[in-house]
Amino acid sequence: MERTRTAGWQELLAYSDRVSAERREQFPDPEQIIERQTWPPEQSTALEELRAAYRAAPAAVRRHPVMARALEERCYYATELALREKSAAPAPA
Repeated sequence: MERTRTAGWQELLAYSDRVSAERREQFPDPEQIIERQTWPPEQSTALEELRAAYRAAPAAVRRHPVMARALEERCYYATELALREKSAAPAPA
């Protein structure tokens, strides 16, 4: 789940960067700042969907039985840190 959350963040950033680059290319003049920063509805909707998915991921992690138990046992932070460290490691082949 932590990898899913991290992947969601990466996807959100990549989409935002890609659309921003496209908009800079379409509207390069400094006077076109409004046009550059005003995304079309379909791109704005896609960005909001990515944001919503990313925001939902931490709640899913907290609802996981292991994390719920860690919260009860007052070791949530240590468990979360270990989870993040493990998820940062490459997946076994």
